[in-house]
Amino acid sequence: MAQLTTVSTAVPKETHNHTYSLNPGEQAQPYYATIRLFANRVQQYMERHRLLLANFAQWRSRHAGAAGYTSEETLEDMAQWLALAVRLHSWGRWCSQWSSLSTRAVRGAAKVRRRYRRWGDGALALLYGTSIPEPETRKPMDRWTLTSLEQMVRVMEALPDFAEEGTWYRQWFQYAESLDLTDGEMLLAALWNTARWFTAEADTVLGTYTCAAPLQAAGPRRNQHFREDRILRSLKPVDYHLALVTAELLNQAYRREFSQTRYREVLVPACLCGPNCQRQTTEAGVRCQQCGSLCPVGRLATLGTKFDFGVLVISHASRAFPGALDATSRGGVVGIVGIACPAHLLAGGWSCRRRGIPAQCVPLEFAGCRHWSDEPMQTRFDMTELLRLVRP
Repeated sequence: MAQLTTVSTAVPKETHNHTYSLNPGEQAQPYYATIRLFANRVQQYMERHRLLLANFAQWRSRHAGAAGYTSEETLEDMAQWLALAVRLHSWGRWCSQWSSLSTRAVRGAAKVRRRYRRWGDGALALLYGTSIPEPETRKPMDRWTLTSLEQMVRVMEALPDFAEEGTWYRQWFQYAESLDLTDGEMLLAALWNTARWFTAEADTVLGTYTCAAPLQAAGPRRNQHFREDRILRSLKPVDYHLALVTAELLNQAYRREFSQTRYREVLVPACLCGPNCQRQTTEAGVRCQQCGSLCPVGRLATLGTKFDFGVLVISHASRAFPGALDATSRGGVVGIVGIACPAHLLAGGWSCRRRGIPAQCVPLEFAGCRHWSDEPMQTRFDMTELLRLVRP
């Protein structure tokens, strides 16, 4: 029988100086107990907004043709509501200061990036370096309006790493726009209260896992302003708390649908691979060749042959859905489990949903790729949690 342990490699203590660590002690398991309890508290808090969520669901059914309202959709809407509230609280002010010219320029650079990655990254680095304020200067927005919500949605839709989120928030803006003045103000007030409650409560419960965020407090950095990943590198603790909680909510929301799939694929980031990795590109994606006994991806692939799941290596978040996997998943045949750092969890979850892919996710225990460290290191994840999700 396979041993259910935390997959790890020799990682020096200083890795815990990175943006977050889900294993500040000896075992990672307490994190999962903590996040599930806190996710339940979030759901209990959201009950006070059930009428607002139900009204949104009714509006969506009229405009998008969706029928019914299941418990899974309730959880999904709770996750979207929470994410929208926290993002508007944390991002609203600096997004409102962006000009329409800057937004169009970023959108154009993102299009270039899809065809010519190097040139697109260079253009984004220049735009971000001159437009994104430092995290410590980004104060929460103290007055929310429909205009500020629309501006944040436009900016997020333009940002390559957050465009998926912006797409989902767009429908919330359209719903808010359809309300009369009184109901619109009630909606914004409820979002404001949610953001303040979550920011305070999450800091108390999850702060021990994010005491080193943002990255500005962790280690030497080169050329920090003019980078295409500057926004990712300057996320605040509340952004990590949000990603971890919504990931748990979405795991619960999509669990039943995922359990009905006939085959599962585990998507792993390249930062989990060992040195001298010999992974190979196939029609379905990049496959592990099990070339190293000490590589956690190789051990995961070995377990996959026993528990009937595949392993795909993802070199970049923008390539998370190989064409063959995406097409097959549309028929409900394949479910995926994504292993990723919290910075990419939200976008990954929404992207799976848009593609009709039943998904679950496991956060990396810490971030060690080039986005977060001048000297990238191999990361790790909790195998017990992954097998709990991926096994039938």
